[in-house]
Amino acid sequence: MRLLFITSDFPSPDDPTRGVFNLHLVRALLEEHEIRVIAPRTWLEVVNSRRARLNMLSSDLWAQLAGIDVEYPTFYHTPKIFRNAYGLFLWHSVKQSIRRILSSFSPDAVIAYWAHPDGAVATRLAKIIGVPAVVIVGGSDVLLLTKNRRRRAQIQKVLQDAHAVVAVSRDLKNKTMDLGIDEAKVHVWHQGVDERLFFPGSRAEARGRIGIPLTGRKLLWVGRMVPVKGLDVLVQSYAGLRDRGDFHLYLAGDGPLRKRLESDVSAQGLSDSITFTGPISHEHLADWYRAVDATVMASYSEGIPNVLRESIACGTPFVATHVGGIPELANGQLDRLVRPGDSTALAEAINRLFAQGSRADSLPKQPSWKEAARSFVRIVQPLVSKAQDLDHPWWIVGNSSLGAPRRADRNVWLQFARKALVTFLPLHIIAQGPAMSRSVYLTFDDGPHPKHTSHLLDVLKAYNVKATFFVIGRLAEKYPELVRRIQEEGHMVGNHSFYHPNPNSVPASFLLNGIDRTDRLLAEMVGNKDFFYRPPYGKLTTWKLLRLMLAKRKIVLWNVDAKDYACQSAEELLDWFQKRPLASGDVILLHDRLPYASTVIPHLAGVAKEQGLRFTTIDQYFS
Repeated sequence: MRLLFITSDFPSPDDPTRGVFNLHLVRALLEEHEIRVIAPRTWLEVVNSRRARLNMLSSDLWAQLAGIDVEYPTFYHTPKIFRNAYGLFLWHSVKQSIRRILSSFSPDAVIAYWAHPDGAVATRLAKIIGVPAVVIVGGSDVLLLTKNRRRRAQIQKVLQDAHAVVAVSRDLKNKTMDLGIDEAKVHVWHQGVDERLFFPGSRAEARGRIGIPLTGRKLLWVGRMVPVKGLDVLVQSYAGLRDRGDFHLYLAGDGPLRKRLESDVSAQGLSDSITFTGPISHEHLADWYRAVDATVMASYSEGIPNVLRESIACGTPFVATHVGGIPELANGQLDRLVRPGDSTALAEAINRLFAQGSRADSLPKQPSWKEAARSFVRIVQPLVSKAQDLDHPWWIVGNSSLGAPRRADRNVWLQFARKALVTFLPLHIIAQGPAMSRSVYLTFDDGPHPKHTSHLLDVLKAYNVKATFFVIGRLAEKYPELVRRIQEEGHMVGNHSFYHPNPNSVPASFLLNGIDRTDRLLAEMVGNKDFFYRPPYGKLTTWKLLRLMLAKRKIVLWNVDAKDYACQSAEELLDWFQKRPLASGDVILLHDRLPYASTVIPHLAGVAKEQGLRFTTIDQYFS
C-alpha cells in the first residue's frame, strides 16, 4: 500500500525525541509499503528554536538520512484561542506540502496520529482524493481536549468522518465510543517496541555505560515536561522518599515546565538527588531503563505510554498513576498503580516496590514494531480494498443521489447558465457540436475499467464506431495498457481529473494540480500534449472556470445524458435510446465503468447509419 501519514507528533531535526513511536511505526511499515510523512511544526517552535533557520534548511537532509520522505511545513495558528478552528488553520498551513506530494504520489489511505487538528486534515484530504482516512487517537486528544465543548464537536466530527478509528488501549476505545462513535469502526491496536534496543540486561553494566553511580536506588521518568505529566506531584513525592534511603531520580526530557521544575527542585534542596538529564536519544534510552530500579510516571491523563512498554521490555517494573490504558500494562505482582495527584500514595508505592524487589524475567514480552505494523495493516488493508472496488468506486460510495432513479434536472437557472456559457464561450466549453456537421460525439467517463472498457473497445471496433474516453488519472496509472489501446484503435483520450473529486468542493489549486498530473501521465502513455478536460459531474465554479480558461483548457460537457449510472439493467438503457432519436451534433455521455454501454452500441450504430450520421471524436469539432 501507499500511505500518507500526517502527524505533528514526529521527530524533527531540532526535536529528535518527539513522537519517536510514530517514527518506529513508519519505519516498520516502510519494509513492505510506501510512506510519505507530513509533520507540521508550529510557528512558535520554529521561532523559539535557536537554530530555526538552519533546521528548516536541513529538514530534507535529516529526513533523507532517516530513510523517510518527510515534509515539515510550519503550522500557523493562534496560540490558546480559536482552538476549535485549528483544523482549518492546519489545512491551510499544509496545503502546499499536500499538493507537492500528490503531484507524484497517490496514497491508498491517509493516516493521522492525533484526532485534532491532524485528523481533521486527514479526513478532509481523504474525502477529496477518495481514499480511506484512519485516525489514531493517542490519549489526551480524546480524554482532555474534548472537555472544551467546541473542540469536542470538532473531534467528534473527525472521528465520525474517519473510516476507522484506532485506539491504543481498550480504555481509549471505550472513551471514543462515549463520544458517539460506532463501535464497529473503533479498533484497539497495541504499539510496539524496538526489540533490537529494548531487552533485559545487566544493571551494573548499564550504569557503567551511562556513567551513573553503581550503588543506590535509581528512578527514571521519561517524557515531555508539560502540566498533564504531573511532574510537580512526582517531585513532591520524591521529597517524601528522601529520608527512606539512598534514592536518586533522573528526569529525562524537556519542555515548557523545565525551568520552573528546576527552580522548585533547587528551592526544596533536592538538587543533589534529582538530576535533569535533558532529552535522551532513543538509542541510549534502553541503557537508562536497564540501569534504574523502576520507571515512574505521575500523569493525569495517558493513552498507553510507550515509555512503560519500553521499560517492561528492558525488565524494569514501573510505578504509575491509574489513568487511561496504563492498568492494561501493569503486572499485578510487580508494578504499582496510584491515584493521580496523590504524592503521598506515589511515594508509598515506590517504597513498597523496592521492598518487594523484582525479576526481569517476570515481566511480559512486548510486541515488536514489526508485529505492531502488521496488525495495523490488518486494520487498513480491508478499507483500501473496499475503496478500490471499481464496481463501487470511491466517488459513488456514500453518495446516494448518484444511485437514485433518474429524474429531470429541476434547476432551470443552472441549465440556463450552462447554455449561456456554451453559447458565449464556444472556444472554451463544448456541450454540443454543430448541427450541420452530421457528426455524433460518443463520450465515455470514469474509466478505464479492466473488464468493461476492454469489452466496450471490442464492440466499438466491431461496429467501426469512434469515441472519446475521459479517463481518471488514478485508474489510468493502474491500467496504462487500456489507455494505450484506446489511442491505438483510433479513439481519443481525454482528461477526467486524477481523483474524480467534486470540483465544487475542492480548492482550485487541488483541482488544477490533479488535472496537470493526469496530463503528464497521459502524455507519457499516448504521446499527446493537449488533452480536453471534462469536469467530474460537469460542475465548475466561476473561479475554477476562469482558472481553466486562463490555462487555455478546452472543457467538454454534453447535451445527451442517458443517466446510465442510474439504470438497473442494459434493457433500461436501450429503452431510453430507442425513445430518443440521435441528432447531428449530439455529445452523448455514457460511462465505461458500467457494463451497459456496450449493449447499446449496435443500436446506436444502426440508427446513425439510417440517419446518415457518423460517430467521431471530440477533436473533430474544431476541424
